[in-house]
Amino acid sequence: MGFGIIRCKKVKRPNLNGLRIFWDSSVQKGCVLRECANVREEIIKRVREFQGQQLRKIRADAPYALHYLVTLSQESAEKLGEEQIKAYLSESLSFLDTLHGQNNIIAAFISDTGHVMHVLAVPEKEGKLNAKAFTELNALRGLQESFFRNVSSKYGLERGVKGQKHKTQEEENFERLKVKSEKLEKRIKVLAGESLEPPVIEYPEPGLLEGKKAYAERCLKRLWDYSLQIIQVSRAKALAYDDMQKEKFKLEQEIREIKTKLIEEQTNNSLLRLEIRELEKLFRNVDSVF
Repeated sequence: MGFGIIRCKKVKRPNLNGLRIFWDSSVQKGCVLRECANVREEIIKRVREFQGQQLRKIRADAPYALHYLVTLSQESAEKLGEEQIKAYLSESLSFLDTLHGQNNIIAAFISDTGHVMHVLAVPEKEGKLNAKAFTELNALRGLQESFFRNVSSKYGLERGVKGQKHKTQEEENFERLKVKSEKLEKRIKVLAGESLEPPVIEYPEPGLLEGKKAYAERCLKRLWDYSLQIIQVSRAKALAYDDMQKEKFKLEQEIREIKTKLIEEQTNNSLLRLEIRELEKLFRNVDSVF
């Protein structure tokens, strides 16, 4: 289906003015979800409300805000449609309300692309300004897991794990069928290589008083019974060989279909990486304004 994406970046106090310029210019083109006349002033105002509770003085370059980007891969956007995307982004905003507290969500808007949401949050933790509590490695991992569990999974979106190679369902199916096909191929080779030549027939010894005609009839019956046995075995092997060939053909067809899906997944993953790079570029552009 594609991926749900959430990214978080710290914004230090000296960069708040640049953030305001970026926000004011971008929000005009998008759809406002949480309105704010001046994001810089509102962030500083919110920090001052609990600043007195801190034992240590807040550093001049301390992170005063977190800038969240929430989006989804282009493939997912096309499949979900406008209404589902709105629901996904709305639920994502509620998720951040729960994470930070609604009073710490300063502003939010959806960009003119229709599937990228920007959210500004003040990183308060137990009455103190504490961006580290939300941006250290374990916290970011928890963010990804919680976001997937509570939001993106509801819309059929997958979770990408940076630095971890995990197999998709299609990859697992491909490996399973490949192993099954290889085992079947070995069985076919063994069956095809088995000799159907019957061993030498051991005819019975003639009886002391047995006539030639009676002995000949007894030998012919032994030969007849043995021939029937050989025919039955040969027919069974032929049927088994035919069944295995059919099963092999079916497996090869399934493998071809899965290979096609894997190629599509690889293409979508490449597009997703391009989208993520574009989002990271957007973050860098914001920094350049600062």
